[in-house]
Amino acid sequence: MTDDHFASPRWQRYLACTMTFLPCAGSLLVAWLTPPELRDLKGPLGLPLKIWQLLPVVVGGLMTGLMWLFQVKVMTLVVTDSGVTLYRVWKLRWAEVSAARLRNIFGLRYLQVARATGFPRTLSLPLYFVGPRPLTEVLSERTAVGSPIRIALNQAGEP
Repeated sequence: MTDDHFASPRWQRYLACTMTFLPCAGSLLVAWLTPPELRDLKGPLGLPLKIWQLLPVVVGGLMTGLMWLFQVKVMTLVVTDSGVTLYRVWKLRWAEVSAARLRNIFGLRYLQVARATGFPRTLSLPLYFVGPRPLTEVLSERTAVGSPIRIALNQAGEP
């Protein structure tokens, strides 16, 4: 089987990027309210004040782009035949799972998985991540019949 890749929903990426950019975009309002005679005053490095007022907008745009890239490339969950890789860092093998239960944190569904060995002892798999198929379906399909993950998903009525 091929690996299944999941990432945060698009609305969450838009929200995080908007929250990153809005404080920087506030400097546009300050630049617009600055009297024209002050905008042309020379500031540090001999650049006019209007250039310095736009600097936070440029930095905000760069930070927003980096935030989007981080969410698309790093904030992922990959399900394979041997286990799960969360955020490209935490690896969980199916054989390590000792317990699992569903959790709601601020309205977002997670599968909290405890493992017998390894670090960290518990991982919270975000069930709201989106991919080509529903994440709960892929987890049920890839785990063994008696697995705590499959039992927890079946008790909650998940596929």
